[in-house]
Amino acid sequence: MSQYDYEYLIFQKIIDLLNFYLNKHSKCLVVRFDLTFPLSYASVMSNELISSFIQKLIQKYKRKNLDPYYIWVREQNTSHHPHYHCALLLNGHKVESFSFIFHDVKSLWASTLGVDVAGQVHHCNDEKYYKNYANGIMIETYQNEAQVKYEAVIRQLSYLAKMRDKRDYGDPWRNFGMSGLRC
Repeated sequence: MSQYDYEYLIFQKIIDLLNFYLNKHSKCLVVRFDLTFPLSYASVMSNELISSFIQKLIQKYKRKNLDPYYIWVREQNTSHHPHYHCALLLNGHKVESFSFIFHDVKSLWASTLGVDVAGQVHHCNDEKYYKNYANGIMIETYQNEAQVKYEAVIRQLSYLAKMRDKRDYGDPWRNFGMSGLRC
């Protein structure tokens, strides 16, 4: 985490959500992805699109009884459009892999924007920000390696809490959203 300055409130909420979810499900799949807009897309002046997308994603996985929880952050520096860093938590007792999630995310982001989103959904499976980065981490609280996997997820999700590129110019929109902590 030393690479960036972090927004403590966002970082703490990420930890709270992960801990809450792990108390609810002893096996949790955590998947990261980023969403961007095509260059030709109209100006984005609110969070309506990310809210609509998240609502569709949550509804889809609730129907599959995967108990989805989410985190998203909005960032924008000098680009014309914002981008979103997202994390999805699913009941690991109900899924074995995470490859289907990227297909669903792409389909739902395209549906939300109403345009082709080729290249606009990033799988976050490279080592650009963290050495030995892996996506789709399954934490099983009853396994010996649970703490190692938990720490890996915290390291990866900490990127969502970095202060850089979070706009604070009196904009009326939020930079952060997450599931409510409900049983």
